[in-house]
Amino acid sequence: ELDVVVSKDNQLIVSHEPWMNYKYCLHPKGISITKKNQKSFNLFELTTRKIQQFDCGSKFNADFPQQILKKCYKPLLEELIQKFKHYNYEDIEIQIELKSFKKWYGIFQPNLADYANLIIDFLKKHNFNRKDYLIKSFDADLLNLIHESFSNCKFGFLVDNQKSIAHNLKSLSFKPDYYNLEHSKITIDIINELKKNDINTIPWTVNSIKDANRLEKMGINGIITDYPNLFMDRF
Repeated sequence: ELDVVVSKDNQLIVSHEPWMNYKYCLHPKGISITKKNQKSFNLFELTTRKIQQFDCGSKFNADFPQQILKKCYKPLLEELIQKFKHYNYEDIEIQIELKSFKKWYGIFQPNLADYANLIIDFLKKHNFNRKDYLIKSFDADLLNLIHESFSNCKFGFLVDNQKSIAHNLKSLSFKPDYYNLEHSKITIDIINELKKNDINTIPWTVNSIKDANRLEKMGINGIITDYPNLFMDRF
């Protein structure tokens, strides 16, 4: 799973958020990034060249004590796609989460139409297919625009609310392949309703064997985790 944001020069950058997170990123000049000023290092206002001068691998992140420290930068999505193609990973499904929220339009990301066109051009360039790629987002409007022009891959709708499945799906102009919830919100009733509608679910973010066991018994289709090494033999 790769989270994607957009740079000032309209490149797709693999990053969990559209700014330099103070917990694990270091300024090129050695200046500390703080929680208070982290959003001032807005990736949408920085060129790819500038973004890749930041070190986002050498600083210890207390949230991930098993982290192996290594100097690295936020890569282009293009770089990682080429890596996958080079090593010919036939059995790996690449899930691309488009980080997008209405409150971010024109601030931390392009406006809706520009963002959609950027993604559509990228998908067409690589001729992504339903077997290997899944595009997902919390932003239903963005997914709708992309699906209108490119439907040759799987789509997932990320949801983080307590509203019904039927209510949430009304915001989409198509039926998604996946409906993704935070793992603690998954119930057997939700799984059964999704199965009736021929929709899969891969909950996020499952980081314990206990949670994985509970979800597996319900019949989920897989998991998203920060620790894939714990589950390689299970899913």
